[in-house]
Amino acid sequence: MKSRYQFIIATLLSFSFTVSAKDAGAPNIDFSEGNSDGWTLETGDYYRQQDGSYGYEWNDKETQTSNRFSLLNSFIMQDDPIVTCDDFVENPFEDGAITMRIGVPGYEKGAEGVNTTKAAAERATYKFVVTEESKVLIVNFACVIHCQEINIHSEHTEEQKPYFGMNVEMRSPSGDVSNDDCSSFVSSDEKMLVYMKQPSQPCNYSAAYSSSSSSLSEYSYLPWTSMVYDLTDKVGYEVTITFQTHDCLRLYNSEEGAGGHEAYGYFYVETSDLKFDLALSKTKGGNPTIKAPKGFANYEWLVDGGESPIFLFKKDDGSEVEIDRSLMTPDSKYSCVMRGAMESCGSVTLQTGLTIDIKYLSVKMKDGSVNRFEKNKISSVYHEPMDEQNQTSSSEERDMCIKDVDGNITKFKVDDIEEVYLEEAVRE
Repeated sequence: MKSRYQFIIATLLSFSFTVSAKDAGAPNIDFSEGNSDGWTLETGDYYRQQDGSYGYEWNDKETQTSNRFSLLNSFIMQDDPIVTCDDFVENPFEDGAITMRIGVPGYEKGAEGVNTTKAAAERATYKFVVTEESKVLIVNFACVIHCQEINIHSEHTEEQKPYFGMNVEMRSPSGDVSNDDCSSFVSSDEKMLVYMKQPSQPCNYSAAYSSSSSSLSEYSYLPWTSMVYDLTDKVGYEVTITFQTHDCLRLYNSEEGAGGHEAYGYFYVETSDLKFDLALSKTKGGNPTIKAPKGFANYEWLVDGGESPIFLFKKDDGSEVEIDRSLMTPDSKYSCVMRGAMESCGSVTLQTGLTIDIKYLSVKMKDGSVNRFEKNKISSVYHEPMDEQNQTSSSEERDMCIKDVDGNITKFKVDDIEEVYLEEAVRE
C-alpha cells in the first residue's frame, strides 16, 4: 500500500552561517535613528587671516538639522535642485536609508556669506573606535561646485574657490595617525578633478537657485561615489570622518569678500563586519547563495582565483551570487574582490569554502506543526514492530519512531503525518 507521507529533501531556508552586523560600534553613523545624534554639526566662516593664510572660524554647534544640514530620506527620491539631470539624486539608496546634505544650494545664501568679508562654511564630524564587528567603513558622498574652474571667473584664486572635502583619519591607541592617498577627497585637488563632471545639456534646473547671470555650464558635480576602508588591522583605532564645505571668496575693486558661488554635498556612511552571509536558495535541493557586504561599487566573483560559469546569477548591485550546486567541488574556494567607486584606492577580498550538510530531520504534521530533530543527535528512525494482535504488515498502521543518542524515543502516529523531510544548511 502506498505510504501516506513523503520522505523528501528540503532546504533550510532560515539557517545562515554568518550574520552581518551593520553599524556595530558606530551607532547612528547612518542616521538610522532618523536624526543626527552622534554627529557633530558646526557652522562657521572661511576667510583670510591676518597672516595672509586662509582658515576657518567655527561659531556654532548645531543640535538640530537646519537648511545648512538637511536629512533626506530615500523614500522621497528627488533630483538635486540644480543638477536635475544625469540621474543625479539627493539620495540614491533604498529601504528608507537617510543621507545628509551639507551646505545650501543657491546663489543668494543670506547673511552668513553675502556682503561680508567671510564665506559661509559647514562641517560634520563623526568619531568611533573600530571593533571586531566594524571592520569595513563605507563612505558614500557627492557634491556640487559652482564656478570650480579658475578660468571662469578670474577674480578667484585657488584658495578662494568654493570647496567640498571629505577626510578619514585613523588614530592608533598610541596616538599615531594613519593617512594615505585615499583617506581624503578635495574638490579642488587636481587628481580629483577627473571624477568631476559637467551636467548634460539640456538639464532643466530651477532658476530659484541661481542668479540671472549664472548658467548650468558654471556648475560641476561629483556623482555619488564610494570609498571603502578595510579596518581589519585597525581594531582599537579611533576613526574620525569629516565632511566640510565653504562658499567662495573673491577680490572685487581690490577688496576681498564673500562671493556668490556655493559648494554643497551629500553623504551616507556605514560600518559593517567583514564576512560573507551563506544560505540556501528557496527551492528544494536548492543552490547555495553567497552575500557579500553591501555598499561597494564593484564586485568581482571568482572560483579558485578565476572566472567560472558556476555563478548562476548576480544581484543587481553584484553583492549576491547563486552557486550551481551541480558544479561544486569539495575543495573549491569562492572569493569576491570588492572595490569602491575610485578603483585606484584599493580593494577588499573575502574568500570562503562551501559545504552543504543535512542539519535536521523534520516531521510535519497534518495540523501544520513541525517537529525538528538535529541530525547529529539521532540514533535511528524506524517503525514500531507489529504487535501480536495486529498482524498487518503495512507500515501505515504503525507508529514512526525517532530515537536519539540518549535513548529517548519520540513516536508519531503515521496517520497524523503530512511529510518527513531533511533540512540542509550551508557552511564555510
